[in-house]
Amino acid sequence: MPSLSPLLLAASALAALSPLGAADLDAPMRFGLQATAARPLQDLGTITRRTGMGAGAFAEVDQGPGWTLRTRIDFLAFKEDAARTRTLLDGLMPPRALKVSANQFSVGVDLRKTLFPLRVRGPFLLAGVSLSRVEFETVGPVPSGAGIGWSKEKSSVKFGLAAGAGYRFTDALAFTVRYASTNLGGLTMASVEGGLEFRFPAGWTE
Repeated sequence: MPSLSPLLLAASALAALSPLGAADLDAPMRFGLQATAARPLQDLGTITRRTGMGAGAFAEVDQGPGWTLRTRIDFLAFKEDAARTRTLLDGLMPPRALKVSANQFSVGVDLRKTLFPLRVRGPFLLAGVSLSRVEFETVGPVPSGAGIGWSKEKSSVKFGLAAGAGYRFTDALAFTVRYASTNLGGLTMASVEGGLEFRFPAGWTE
């Protein structure tokens, strides 16, 4: 699992944005949980074709009519997949049958715009930035061809972007579809993510 220390520091910095907005507008902070399924694309789709599953948590504050600022923490796991890869990870030889898994931990901030601010239900748009760390594990023939080997590669913390849309069914439940992409220095970690969100009632922590 990816090392969390640098990302927790980043999460603290990103989370500081939300309380500032809450203080200015005297708006309560809302908390919630999310479950995510992600379809890998681009280089990630080359490494593994299996749908990733994940979970996360968020805190958000109202920024004015129709606008919401959300701080989020996410974990995505792309399970082991038999795939033919290019030389995408250090130490791997060109195409070779491997089993690859990838774990991604990220913290970020989303800005959301509700299209009908006076309604609880309805569609919304979102755009966000994030900091991510990814860990790859590979099992397969070693470059010399002598037997089976195992290796683990960790990326440094990288900047990512996301954009998407969603629909709020009730004050508590919403569904989102978002495209997220992070460049790991020549390797593009991209996916289309579908997420089901549950938001706790305002003031439930009081």
